[in-house]
Amino acid sequence: LINLTLASALVRGGAIVPAIPLRSLCRRLCSREGDNDDRVENDKFNGIIPMEQVRVSHMTSGGPGGQHVNKTQSKVEVRLHLSSATFISEPVKAQIRSMQASRVNKSDWLIVTSERTKRQVLNQTDCLDKLRTFIRQAEAALRPRPPPSPEVSAALARRRQLATERRLAGKSRRSMDKVSRRGGGSTDWA
Repeated sequence: LINLTLASALVRGGAIVPAIPLRSLCRRLCSREGDNDDRVENDKFNGIIPMEQVRVSHMTSGGPGGQHVNKTQSKVEVRLHLSSATFISEPVKAQIRSMQASRVNKSDWLIVTSERTKRQVLNQTDCLDKLRTFIRQAEAALRPRPPPSPEVSAALARRRQLATERRLAGKSRRSMDKVSRRGGGSTDWA
């Protein structure tokens, strides 16, 4: 058993994870092993991003930093060329292009950056996590939704009907207020 203390733990996303050396953490998350044949199984992403298919570059972060600013290259930019990515299926690539249109340039590179922490390795891990999230969100958007049950359909129809009734009642109330401001109930314009 590992004794978890604040000094020996890394708090990430609300969960306490045992602190492990950053290089081994990055090696685990940035796996290079495995061939491309087992990466796309039934067009489902398995979470492994082959590092030979991404370009990683480092640059100086923006913001305050005191005397140490502009000396460390802690900001990380990860680029994935969608057209040549073999571990993502074509429908998922098309979905990523539409969902992340602001991150995909004209040359079909998906660009993900992170400067969340002061550590380059953690920022690289964050970029790869974002990339995984984008791929999984695109897969989820492509999955067909099951049709709602009859009970759910009836409840939705009832909610729509009530919302329409409330909206029309509000409109008639506002209309009556305006009529009363004109000085009477007469709408005769002649």
